[in-house]
Parts: sequence; C-alpha cells; structure tokens
Amino acid sequence: MPLAGLLARFVAYRLACHLCRLFDKMLVQVFQAGRCVAPGGPTRLPRMEILGATLRICVNDLEAAVPFYERLAGGRALRFDRGGVQVAAIGSFLLMSGPEAELEILRKVTATIAVRDVDEAHGLLAELGARIVAGPLATPAGRNLLAMHPDGTVFEYVDQRA
Repeated sequence: MPLAGLLARFVAYRLACHLCRLFDKMLVQVFQAGRCVAPGGPTRLPRMEILGATLRICVNDLEAAVPFYERLAGGRALRFDRGGVQVAAIGSFLLMSGPEAELEILRKVTATIAVRDVDEAHGLLAELGARIVAGPLATPAGRNLLAMHPDGTVFEYVDQRA
C-alpha cells in the first residue's frame, strides 16, 4: 500500500479514536448520577428508585421446574396461589403454572419491577407517557400496578408497602 494510503488510514483511525473518547466523555457527563447536562446547566431528571427485577416464567409443571431454579438461584422457593395460578418465587425468577387462559394474560407482562413506592412510579410512568393498565392495587405483599410503556411492553411494578 502506498504511503499516502497508509497515512490516510492512520489519520482516519486516530480521528475515530478521538471521536470515541469524546463520545464516551459526553455519555459519562449525561448519565452520571442520573443527571443531564442541558444548555442552561445540569438538570435533575425525574426517576424512580428501582430495587430489582423479577423474570416471569410460565411453566407446564411447576413441581418439575422448581428444583432446577432452586439450584440455579441457590435458594428455596416461596410458593403461593393467586387467581388459580400456582406461583413459586425463587431469587429473581417467578415461576407460574395454571390454566392456559390465565397464563396467556400473564405472558403479556415482560417482567416485575420492584420499586420503593408504587405511587411515585405511577406518577412518573404517567408523566412519561405510559398507560396505566391496572392499579395501584393492594396485594398480600404490598401494592402493584401494571403499566404499558409507550413502546407497547407491559411491566408490573410492585412495592412492599401495606
């Protein structure tokens, strides 16, 4: 390859590296501690305190599935029934088994997100354009709500406030 071609490739490579470093610095500034750098200075973005997420898994045979997930998560299942569905909570997994009509509805919920306060989550979700499908409602463990995000995904939000 001629020297001019090598030099052009080197310059393009160095420019790309420089742009990547600038972009990385910009991302750190934008996302650091939930802050956004606006033309008028830093602005605090509204956010909810997310404590964790639970993956929802519908299974045909709960009894057969539980031992695998207990070993995988390294814990024992907390079992309960809800609306004709048998549930086993194991670490970050929520196994569900029951009538197909019930499971069909449950499959539409992408994940369960634990938040500090469902009421705060409700306000922020509505402000950001989510459609509240149900709730907030009292549950045996606290409160929950179902929300459809603007992209069409549905999440359950839960807290442990009675």
